Amino acid sequence: MPDDVMTYGFLTDANVELGNYKDAETACQRMLDLRTGNLPGITRAAYLRELFGDIEGSLELMNMAFQSTPPTQAEDGAWILTQMAHLNLTIGNLDQSEKLLGQALTMFPGYHYALGNLAKVRIQQKRYGEAWRCYSSVMTLRPMRKSLRLGEALQLAGRTDEAKKAFAEFEQKSLLETTVPITQTTS
Repeated sequence: MPDDVMTYGFLTDANVELGNYKDAETACQRMLDLRTGNLPGITRAAYLRELFGDIEGSLELMNMAFQSTPPTQAEDGAWILTQMAHLNLTIGNLDQSEKLLGQALTMFPGYHYALGNLAKVRIQQKRYGEAWRCYSSVMTLRPMRKSLRLGEALQLAGRTDEAKKAFAEFEQKSLLETTVPITQTTS
């Protein structure tokens, strides 16, 4: 299907992961050429801009994507706001990041990506107890996600024993996920 927009989205993603940035740009541009203004194309273009260090350009594209997101797609809108908050955090704009995450959590309460990013904001603000609470909420919603960050937040909050337990749990779960059972076949 040479005119399937999402095929080019997957090619963009794969090429980014492989470090083939020129091929990723080409695939993303083809996506946008096939259907101008499509949200997956715009968000991928924004990510490419971020990778190339153009945070302002990335924010501009993410804002365009957010403005085009129907209100019925609350999770998609919250994801875009969370990405915008992440971008603001990378340039040290904590107030804007916090504001965007508040919007995301209002739009999609309990959204784990927004909570994880809010924890990062809280750490930058040296509000370690609040960071721990955000990560704790993420852990309740998505037990394996962000568990390393939970340990870090606990450590920063001075809760050393709890941090050690969180790190040990993370290590144990990680090892279980990476262990591939070996099966023997008999002929």
